[in-house]
Amino acid sequence: SHAAQVKCEQGNLLLRMNAGLATCHTTGEILETVAIAACNAFGFRVTVPYVVAPDGTYVEGVRCTVAGGIEEHFVHDITATDSLQPPPARPATPLASPAAPARAEPTEGWLFACQGPHLGSGPFYTAPITLEDTKLGSLVFAIGDRPHELTPYEADQVAAVASIAAIALKRAQVEANLVALSEELADVNRQLQAAHHKSLQQRNVASLSEMATGAAHEINNPLAIISGRAQQLAARQSDPTDRDMLQTIIDQADRISDIITELRA
Repeated sequence: SHAAQVKCEQGNLLLRMNAGLATCHTTGEILETVAIAACNAFGFRVTVPYVVAPDGTYVEGVRCTVAGGIEEHFVHDITATDSLQPPPARPATPLASPAAPARAEPTEGWLFACQGPHLGSGPFYTAPITLEDTKLGSLVFAIGDRPHELTPYEADQVAAVASIAAIALKRAQVEANLVALSEELADVNRQLQAAHHKSLQQRNVASLSEMATGAAHEINNPLAIISGRAQQLAARQSDPTDRDMLQTIIDQADRISDIITELRA
């Protein structure tokens, strides 16, 4: 029958959407894949999936039409327009019937205010994108010029799309957290390597200083004897040439002693 064929086509499109989501790694890619799949599978005139940022400061979403595909990737700053805030994501209490699509006009006023000129006429529906009793965002759509509204089967399918989107968004969030953690670990590793290198340098300097101190002591002792003996011999010499030669020895011994003192400083 025609109804069975429609269900089969919708099922195939949703299977392809699920496969496509496996290759998505960012929120934008996931929202675009979900929007295109919903438009094509159900013939929705316009589909707008969105997700609230983890810190609750902005909403990221895409607008897709069955005729034109993805038309806009938008970001709505929640903090800038308090009067146009979407329903808060991540509620403290579990949602009642979290997957059931409902009329969007009472709850998505912020979206109609921001995107109204591009959305056209309704009726509009919204299916919460929910995971583990936590609302991440919503899938808003208009059924367009159809002879009937949502059938129970279509409502279940739309809820399934929202659930699959929630899983994909959570996976992308986990991947992003892992990337951030990996970068932090790499930075810590670089800091540890730098500290280790600095420690080795400090130990090498300390070792060289200790060696220099020991060497200076070993050199100064015989040097003092050489200088002392040269001074004694110079005092006994009557020949000016011999005294000059001995004085040269004394001067050079003093010079060596000064160099050693500077090296130890």
